[in-house]
Amino acid sequence: MLTLKFIADNKEAVLAGLAKKGFKNPDYIDEVLELDLRRRNTQSKLDQSLSELNQLSKSIGMLMKEGKKEEAESARQKTSDIKDENRGLEATLKNAEECLQDLLLPYPPNRPTSHNGPTKRPS
Repeated sequence: MLTLKFIADNKEAVLAGLAKKGFKNPDYIDEVLELDLRRRNTQSKLDQSLSELNQLSKSIGMLMKEGKKEEAESARQKTSDIKDENRGLEATLKNAEECLQDLLLPYPPNRPTSHNGPTKRPS
C-alpha cells in the first residue's frame, strides 16, 4: 500500500506503475493529492487556532486575577469568535477526510466495490 506522502513525492513513478496495471485515470491521482493538501492545510490552520485559543484562555485567568475585567471580557469574546471559526474548520476538515476516504477506498480498481466515488465535495 502506498502512503499519500509517497504518492506526492513520487507522482510520476506512481502513475507509471498504475499505467502498467491498466489504470487509465491520471486525474484521479491529482484529485487525491489536492484533497490531501486541502486536508493538511485545514489541519494546520486548526492546530494554530487551537494553540491561540489555549494561550488566550490562559491569559483570561491572569487578567481576572489582576483585576483587568474589561480586557478579560474582550479576550472571552475573542475566544468565542475563535471557537466559531474552529467549528467551520473542523467541518471542512471532516469533509475533506471523508472525500479522501471515498476516493481511496474503492481502489485498486480491480477490487469489487459497490461505491462509485465520492458523494460529497469539499467546499
